[in-house]
Order: sequence, then C-alpha cells, then structure tokens
Amino acid sequence: MLLERVEVSNFCRINISFTMKPKTATRILLSILISFTVFHIGVLLKVVPAKIVWGGRLVSESEIYLFESVSIVMLLYLIFILLMKASVIRPIFSPKVISISLWAFLILFILNTIGNLLSKTITEQSFALLTLVIALLLWAILKNHNHKKADNQP
Repeated sequence: MLLERVEVSNFCRINISFTMKPKTATRILLSILISFTVFHIGVLLKVVPAKIVWGGRLVSESEIYLFESVSIVMLLYLIFILLMKASVIRPIFSPKVISISLWAFLILFILNTIGNLLSKTITEQSFALLTLVIALLLWAILKNHNHKKADNQP
C-alpha cells in the first residue's frame, strides 16, 4: 500500500488514503484466503485445536463441524468471486453480483475484526489485524473499481 497523503485540517480530521493496484490487492488477498481455508480445514481435521477459533465459544463437535464448514464454504466463495473479478476464471455471475458479494464480504470482515477484538482467546484477537488487512484489501479492490466507473461516465 502506498501512502498518498496524510492531511490534518482545522477540524482535526485526519484524511489518510492509500493506493494499491487491484491486481496486487487481489494476489495478496487470495494468498491470505487460501491460508485461512487451509487453517479451517486443519480445525476440521483436528490438527488445529478448535478452542482457538470462534472466540473459544464452540463446545460440541457438531458446532465445530457446522461453523468450520460454513467458514470454508464462504472462503471458497470469496476466492472464486475474486478469481472472476480478476478475470482469472470465466465469470459465472454478473459484474453486479460480483460487486455486491465483495461489498458484503467487506462489511463481514469489518464486523469480524470487531468480533476478533472482543474474543476470549489471544489467538482469535491476533486475527483482528489480519481480518482488518483483508477488509482494507477488499476496499482497495472496490475503490479502484468505483473510480474506473466514475472516470468512464460523462
């Protein structure tokens, strides 16, 4: 991420903006998401202790399988959405569906960051930084797309 400017106005408002090429943001994001997917598969296979995920709140094996399975499906969906957005694979969804999905995941990762910060486990709390980075990368991808749209309009 390149820092463009940090500006403090008379009202003590700080304006921080950064630029990153969408291709770079997508590559970094895909690497993180694939790592997360492997991590969650590790929880399902009991290689990673389940007590360090979901804020340490899951108690039964069926809860662990359900929540981890949902996590894996959501991560795989986001990975495929990003691959379609980057034209790595042929899109099966419209650009509008892809954009809405990315916005939904941006909101989800912002909420996930807050949830991680409030978690009972230090491991989960440490993931807050990573989920914040994911949200920023999604923002970089979405922001760039929106600027392109604005530039093309009369």
